[in-house]
This record gives sequence, C-alpha cells and structure tokens, in this order.
Amino acid sequence: MASAITRLPPVRRSPSTLQYLEYKHKIKSDKPYFKPRFTFKSEDRQHTFSRKDIRNTDPLMPSYPYGRNHAFREANFGLYGGATLQSGNKISKGRNKGKTLRHWFPNVRIEKFRSEALDTEFKIPATARVVRTIRKCGGLDQYVMGTKPARIKELGMLGWKLRWLVMTSPKMLATFDQQRRELGLPESTSLKAAFEDVWNDEQQRTKLIAEQELAWADLRQAAVKFEEHVQQHWVENGEKEIYDIPRLETLQRNSPVSLGLPEYLERVHISGKNEAAVEMPEKQSETIPDASISIPEETEQQRKVPEPL
Repeated sequence: MASAITRLPPVRRSPSTLQYLEYKHKIKSDKPYFKPRFTFKSEDRQHTFSRKDIRNTDPLMPSYPYGRNHAFREANFGLYGGATLQSGNKISKGRNKGKTLRHWFPNVRIEKFRSEALDTEFKIPATARVVRTIRKCGGLDQYVMGTKPARIKELGMLGWKLRWLVMTSPKMLATFDQQRRELGLPESTSLKAAFEDVWNDEQQRTKLIAEQELAWADLRQAAVKFEEHVQQHWVENGEKEIYDIPRLETLQRNSPVSLGLPEYLERVHISGKNEAAVEMPEKQSETIPDASISIPEETEQQRKVPEPL
C-alpha cells in the first residue's frame, strides 16, 4: 500500500535572503541604497538594482561565504574586487609640519557590462582593476564564474548573485549538459530543480537515502565515542553513583527508512498573490490519496447504474 502524499512547505526565506535584505529597499532618488563617493545617477542605479532578479533573492541560492562588508557598504552593491576604504595621515613638510588624517577611496566608475548568458546589460559600479580583469577574462560571465578562492572572495555580494544568475540561466545549463555528455559523465540534476522532482525519481531517492544512511552511521559512531569518553571521566573522577544517563537520541535512530518516508511528494507552486497551487500527476493522483483532502462518500443514488435506453 502506497503511503499518503506529503506536501512540503514552500521555501520563502533562507540564509541567503537574509543576507540580501538591503537589496529589497524601496528605490528613491533622494534615498539610495548607500551614499557613494562618486557620481551615481538614479537612472544608472535603477538600470540594475530595479531588476526583479536583482532585487529578489532565490532562497535556493547558497549564502555568500564571506558575508556582507559592514565596514564599506558600497562594496556590497558593486564589483570592487576586494578594494575598501583606506585611512592614513597626510604629512606636511613645509613650515607647518604635522599630520592630517585623510581617507583614500577606490577608483570606482560606472561601467556597462554585458552578460551573454543572461542576454542583458548591467550598469555596475566597478573599480579600474576589476574592469581590466573582466576584459582579460573575456567578459562578465567568465569573471563571475571563476573557481579560485581569491576570485570568489573578491566578487562581493553583487558578484555572488550575478554568479548564481549566470549559472542557473538556460543558456549556461545547456552548455553544462553538452560538456557533461562530451566527457561521458552521468546526467546531473539541475541547480533549479525542486526537491519534489528529485525525490519522486526512484533512482535519485535511493541515492539520497544511501547518503543519509552513511551520515547517520557517522553520527552514531561519534555519539558512541562521546559516551565512552564521558563514562571514562565519570569513573576517573571518583563518582560514587552509577553512570546512568539516557542514551543520546542519535543512538536510538535505526535507519532513515524506519521513519516511514513517502514515495511521492506534491509539487506546490507559489503564484504572485502568494496562493499555493498543487501539481499532481494524472496517474498517481488517482491511486495515491491525499490525507489533507476529505472525499465525500457516495450516496445510494450515485451508486445505481443507469439503465440503457
């Protein structure tokens, strides 16, 4: 007997969306996102930051590992390449000798970059060094797709979001599939695939359960070592009472299969009005009942078969 359909709650918030809360502020000409030290017209700012894909953050996008730049907020809204505000002293060598505190700001300009994968242009604040690096790499897509740790660290918040948009674009996904076929690698699930689509595939579901089995085994092994360590120190400290502590919950788990996992998950789509629409296949919707939907019983009149004319 097939298990009942389980409906997962839609993902609306994640650590990534919390990082990009400043990107959703209302765009006003008198109150921009930040106060830059260079000329940043409202038209240029709205050309990039008013886009829906920039303002809204995909909850499935991984969070930026280096976080926001709290010391220099301008770097969160441009490609600064790790450049930040520097401070020092201006030393006078004339008659009035002394030191004067001053600041050095990065050489930032508004540049227009074109993304071939997204087929659009962006007006982004960028430093002169980043502009030269982008030209050397061959374009914006190649720059944000760099794999070295130094490149990821200098992308910043905006570069990290552009990296996700480029990687999940249909044109780039088609390129990845072609490279995977040329190298003879197995097909992989898409970066934008929902968990329901992966779980409903029997092969992918078996792979996920096997990975969880290994993870649970590692947790049980670590829990056993922890209990042995505590019991040893309990005896060494000369405790008179017997070591009688309830076993950890990790050791009481047998296997992920024992949790009664469902064989099918509904796919819930969120519309613009935050209304959830459930998608069910035609074959499985007839055989697998939904526990959340009550089906009325048939009356005696409905059970009667009409006589042929």
